[in-house]
Amino acid sequence: MVGRQDPAVLQDFLAQRFSLSRRAAKAMIDGRSVWVNRNCVWMAGYRLRVGDRVELPERVVRGATTLDGVKRRAGTGMGRCQGS
Repeated sequence: MVGRQDPAVLQDFLAQRFSLSRRAAKAMIDGRSVWVNRNCVWMAGYRLRVGDRVELPERVVRGATTLDGVKRRAGTGMGRCQGS
């Protein structure tokens, strides 16, 4: 869940939460593997609000060591969004 102290932009939130480079965070978003409030988001500049729930498939976060506040989405059938 996004808290008051977290960055407001999705790319920055992922980079900070998982200790990733901004480029790696953008690759996760571009790969359509990031869900915010059960909706697929593919815009790196997406604005987060306090209380938003950010979810990632297990395969995307496998190497991450810190998952505070980020729910892993494994086996739910919502691994990657479809569309343009």
